[in-house]
Amino acid sequence: MRRLPILICSIGMLARAGYVSSATITVNTTEPGIYADELCSFAEAVENVNEGDVHSDCVAGGDGLNIIEFGQGETYLQRDGDGYDFLGGLTLINGNGSTFDAMNEEDQWGPLLIFEDTIISDLTIKGANFEYGAIWAWGRLYLNRCTFLNNRTGVRSERDDVLQITDSAFLSNGIAIDSDLGSTVIAQNTDFFSFSKAIYGPFYSAFDHLCVVTLLECAVNGNQDGIWVVTLEIRNSTVTNNGTGVTANSGVVENCTLSDNSVGVRLSAITIGGERPRFEIRSSTVTRSTGWGVYVGGGGGGIAHIRDSTIHENETGLYGLADR
Repeated sequence: MRRLPILICSIGMLARAGYVSSATITVNTTEPGIYADELCSFAEAVENVNEGDVHSDCVAGGDGLNIIEFGQGETYLQRDGDGYDFLGGLTLINGNGSTFDAMNEEDQWGPLLIFEDTIISDLTIKGANFEYGAIWAWGRLYLNRCTFLNNRTGVRSERDDVLQITDSAFLSNGIAIDSDLGSTVIAQNTDFFSFSKAIYGPFYSAFDHLCVVTLLECAVNGNQDGIWVVTLEIRNSTVTNNGTGVTANSGVVENCTLSDNSVGVRLSAITIGGERPRFEIRSSTVTRSTGWGVYVGGGGGGIAHIRDSTIHENETGLYGLADR
């Protein structure tokens, strides 16, 4: 089994990587606001992470790694009309099986706005009715054992940032992951079941910063469109019951099953920087597509390189140039 170089995991790993814990802030009330009641709310914890010793109800934040600890299995509500902006340094949020409920609010910035490196584990985030995501990430974001449920967009990752996901699920979101120019998305053992698009990246004929997505041991099922990105590496995964299963300009599908999609694999074949796009399908099965099994389009002279794979029982097997 191939494993990803995920930063998430343990405080010990972070310490070995040079991050020193400066504060552990325990959230001991589910009330969303700021009150002088000797109880530490999530809002107060975030402001102490950002600014140090703002609220005496919580432990003061520090200059190193700040850890926010939620209670076990609690439900935390978004405060009225305002999200939570992380402006400080590296932050680790231990959800401990709790739920953050955005309550379908349409606030300006979204429930969680990330500007610095942030690690979130064991947390369910639901009910965010915001175009730019339940989490809008302008810094590196690492998600471990998280669930995104019934959000308009799960995570929005901005340009040149890294989003890493392990052992998580995106369920019934509008778009699970919206990745901007230059962003890198890496996911392992994660399920994507959404109403619109599972993973969506910008798709233009010429730009310098490309969106790169890597999926290992993932399931992309039941979406209007599965994956729509520039560069894709997907291995040991299933892509089933989507509109178009995979749309990409270059990359590889390896040891995967793509079945019951309208189109299994769509290669857009747009020439970027003068280079002919290359897409490989290796040791995979593309079957029961209601349209094309493999579609190679565009005017960039792209070719699908198909090796040790089965393309069968599709309405139409292959369109465009392919090297088999």
